[in-house]
Amino acid sequence: MSKISKKKLHPKIKGAIEKDFWQVLALLENFHQIEEFFQEFLTPMEVKMLSKRIQVGMMLVQGYDYKVISQSLKVGDGTIARINHQIQDGQWIRRILEKFLESEKTPFNFNDGKFFKEPTLGRNIEKAIFGKNKPEKR
Repeated sequence: MSKISKKKLHPKIKGAIEKDFWQVLALLENFHQIEEFFQEFLTPMEVKMLSKRIQVGMMLVQGYDYKVISQSLKVGDGTIARINHQIQDGQWIRRILEKFLESEKTPFNFNDGKFFKEPTLGRNIEKAIFGKNKPEKR
């Protein structure tokens, strides 16, 4: 992700800009608006980083072990551990990821299995690639 200044903001300014951030996001009304907003606002690297974090979370919720996640998504154990900690301690991450995995809303079709060498992705993609022959989980 882009680097930010190490200089600390005044707490009132920090609070105000963070509140504005959340309020701007709350104005996005649907999938298309959210996608367009972030495609315009974030760099491709930022989108990739956030996408990987969400996918790590989905794989953890599904019970994949660190090695499979790390090899599949090319992320370090520290990243996986941090996201795992956030899932365990937070109220919303697990709830939202489980809701997504149950929703069958994955917009991509990976039926030919050529995209991933390891069993890697959310339940919908896993089913599309492996069908009934799902790989072992921890």
